[in-house]
Amino acid sequence: LLIRAMIAAANADHHIDAEERRRILGKSEFIGLSAEQRQFLETEFDRPSTIAALAREVGQDADLARQVYVMSLLAIDLDDDAERAYLARLAQA
Repeated sequence: LLIRAMIAAANADHHIDAEERRRILGKSEFIGLSAEQRQFLETEFDRPSTIAALAREVGQDADLARQVYVMSLLAIDLDDDAERAYLARLAQA
């Protein structure tokens, strides 16, 4: 869920650039991914989750919601309005 949140945030402007991809892969490499897990990442890059899907998975778990938000924030540079708007919508969801 947390990795999907990072990928969804990186896609806030409908494009995951090389730096965002590198940042996400770097954080995931830190935990030592298997080939299967690496394939999962590649699939997620091709079809990122939506805010609604992430919110459904979080449910009413406030701690998990905070983790999803923080991981989303770590995945991006707040350098455009689309990313700021994404985080605002995520916080509301």
